[in-house]
Parts: sequence; structure tokens; C-alpha cells
Amino acid sequence: MPPKRKRTNAEKARHYLSGGGVLREDSDDELGLEDHPWEFLYGDTQSKHGSQRIVGARMGDFQCYVGDTVLLKAPAGNEAWVAMIYDLSEGEIEDEDGDMVTEKKATMLWFSSEKEIRSKNKRTDFLQNELYITANFDENPLTTINGRARVVSKGVFDKLYPTGKVPRQSKDYGKIFVCRRGANTRTATYTDEFIWEDLYSGQKDLQRLADLVETQTVKTRKRRAVKMRDLDDFVQEDEDGSGPATPRKKRKLGSGTPTPSKAKAQTPRKLMTPTHKRIITKRALEFTPLGTRVLSPNQLQASPYQIARSTLHVSAVPHALPCRETEFEMVQSHLEAAITAGTGSCIYISGTPGTGKTATVREVVASLQAA
Repeated sequence: MPPKRKRTNAEKARHYLSGGGVLREDSDDELGLEDHPWEFLYGDTQSKHGSQRIVGARMGDFQCYVGDTVLLKAPAGNEAWVAMIYDLSEGEIEDEDGDMVTEKKATMLWFSSEKEIRSKNKRTDFLQNELYITANFDENPLTTINGRARVVSKGVFDKLYPTGKVPRQSKDYGKIFVCRRGANTRTATYTDEFIWEDLYSGQKDLQRLADLVETQTVKTRKRRAVKMRDLDDFVQEDEDGSGPATPRKKRKLGSGTPTPSKAKAQTPRKLMTPTHKRIITKRALEFTPLGTRVLSPNQLQASPYQIARSTLHVSAVPHALPCRETEFEMVQSHLEAAITAGTGSCIYISGTPGTGKTATVREVVASLQAA
């Protein structure tokens, strides 16, 4: 079974926005143009639940099996993502509108390109068509699959294409990739270099592949440990007296019997800390804070100057945007259409500074949130 950790929504968003897909010009060449329903392919053995084990899926003439490397549709029209089919099942899954629907799905083990690793510590010796195997699992509908991919080692790729380029008329064009390392995209850590054919030969090696990435990469970033300073660091020690020192002037010692005046003045002393072991601290500055002026609300509106100052202050929120009703409706309609369609949208707003562009956008966002 795949590890418990799946990609979070934030990681999915970074995956969508990273542009880390591979170039894919003929996205539907294998599946065809007709929209056939997906069907499961069953094996001879039974699963642990007593039902027939699902070994693959078919749509029309296109077939794929557990352990195959496939291409998945990316939001960008000319890109695709690469993953391995880890498991096939049927159940509830979230669609594009965020609703839970029942359909056939596949658990994918993802590959990542160098574009998805944003850390400044990432490797710079990547190849043009190189992918990194990860330990990230995710469930996707079978309808997102749009082709089959091929993953090989660098040695096999160099034998197939000595020039390093795949001809456009080749059946491998845009579908063959080199994998020689695993990676954790969050921490920019990599596994040791391996030969793909020695590491993966079929469905039985899927879990071994994921375990390799889990054990040889760092899952989370290490935080700097807080340095604990010992109390002795603040203690001022006496200097060693073994070295040369300036001779001191000898003082004459008084007699053992004190005079009557001195005897009265002497009182029992408290046990004091030796000066060479005393902790030196500084007293905080003592000051008296100034009084705070409090103005009544009537004084704020006492003059036209005060009214203008409070109205034009950056923190003042106007009750309405005069002469901006048309622009407000235009921006609101564009944003509502983008939210309803569930797609990205770009709006360019230009104008002289101070004419209310930012205020209009903020009012539209506030009204949409309130709705």
C-alpha cells in the first residue's frame, strides 16, 4: 500500500502553477477523439476482499496496466504530467467543481521535472528530458490519462538516440524520458544515482521504488537548533596569577586591637558573593511616560480641515465609490464568471493614480466574500 502521506492542497497548487509538465503537442493521439467509457481489466487472482483483482483499464483501443508509466492532462494545453499507475479502484473523488462523484480512479506515483524544484540548492546537472521519481501518491480520475510514456536509463537513451534528440517522426517523440535519481521536491534532496532498468522491472518493484526515495531523501527542512548558553558564560573569572603582573605597593597593616571609635562603627557583615564570581547585570532605564492626549469626537469634526483630513486618511473606508458603478460591475462580472467556471482569469486595470482602481477591486472582493 502507498505511504499515508499524500500531497496536500498547497503542494497540488504548487504543482499546478509550477509549469513543471513535459511538452505535449499531440495530447490525444493514443486515446483517439471518440469519448468511450473506461472499463476495468481483471486478472485471474482475487484480491484480499474476495473480488477479482483489477490489473488494468481500457478505453476503446487504448489499454494501460498497473505499473505502467502514463501521461496525464495538465491545465496548460501543450503540457502533460508523467506518473506511474500504482493501483486502480472505483470510489468517490473530487471533481473540478469540488463535488464528490463516484468514478473509476487510479493511484499515481508521480515523476517531477526540475522545474518543480524551486530551491536554490537544487541540482544543475539535469538533462533536457530528465525526470525524478518521487514518493508522492495521489488519486486521479482515469479520464485524466491521455497517453503512455516510456522511462529509461541514460545509457539506454544514448544507445537509442546517440545525438540526444528524438526525431519528430519517431513514436517516442515527447514520450521517452530519462530517470537516474529520485528526489524530494520540497527539500531539494536526491537519492544516489541508479540505473532505471536495474531498479524497476515491473509492477512488483513499485513499492521498492517508493521506499528508496523515502529512505534516501530528507522529508522536512531542518531548523537551526537554538544555542543554549551556559550560566558560566556570564561569570567574570579572575585572571591566572601565574603570568607576569605589575607589582603592587605594600600597605602597612594596622594593629590587631581596634580603636574605640572604630570598634563602635564595625558591625557584623553579611556573607557576600566573591567579586570574581558575581553576575553583572544592568539596571533598566527609569523614565516616566508622557501623558496620552484624548480628543473628543466633536473636536475631530470641528473644522473643514479636520473633516478633510479624516476623510482622506489612508485608513478611511468610504461608504460608496462615486462615479465607479460601471467599473465596479465590470470587475465583479469578470470575477464571478471566473469563479463560476473554475478557471483562472486575468484582468488588466489601468488609470491615473488616485482614481480608485485598488479601492474598486477591494470593494468587489469584499462583496463577493460577503455573498
